[in-house]
Amino acid sequence: MYEFVLTLLAKSKANLGPPASPSTAADLPFPTELVFATDAQVQGFIKDTEARFDMLVSAHDFYIQHYEGYVKSLIKTHGISPDIWAQLTKQLAFHKMQCRLGITYESAQTRKFSRGCTKVIRSTSAKAKAVVEGMHTTPAPHGAAAQCTSDLFHKTAEHHMRYAGCVADARGVDRRLFAKA
Repeated sequence: MYEFVLTLLAKSKANLGPPASPSTAADLPFPTELVFATDAQVQGFIKDTEARFDMLVSAHDFYIQHYEGYVKSLIKTHGISPDIWAQLTKQLAFHKMQCRLGITYESAQTRKFSRGCTKVIRSTSAKAKAVVEGMHTTPAPHGAAAQCTSDLFHKTAEHHMRYAGCVADARGVDRRLFAKA
């Protein structure tokens, strides 16, 4: 979407109103600071919230491990888009933690349409569920079972890619329909 807006601005096709001049907005009052009056009860709520936030943050550890062996070019050797790979591995990680699929989506631009908009690519599907359940078995699949899981992963990736194409053509599930349901 930002590319669309920047292109409009670069081509001077966006109506931004009259150009800036000394008389532009001369009739508007000068902005004034909003000062909020809070009593002891509100101050107590603020302190309590700050303390709970600090406890929440301190309950988490964050470590970064720099690893360059798992790169886009390696993923592409398997014939799968790195983006689709990332979406399906997020599903696997969530499933391992929660024993269910996560409700995830990524935005897709519909650039080919006038004034494009974003639509939603949903990586949660029956195929994704079959993949993560197949990979979540103990012990890990070997031999024919591993090949079956790999084939299913590729089929799911192909399904995701076709669905992403439909979304880019504005034939996907729209977020607003879920908000109205």
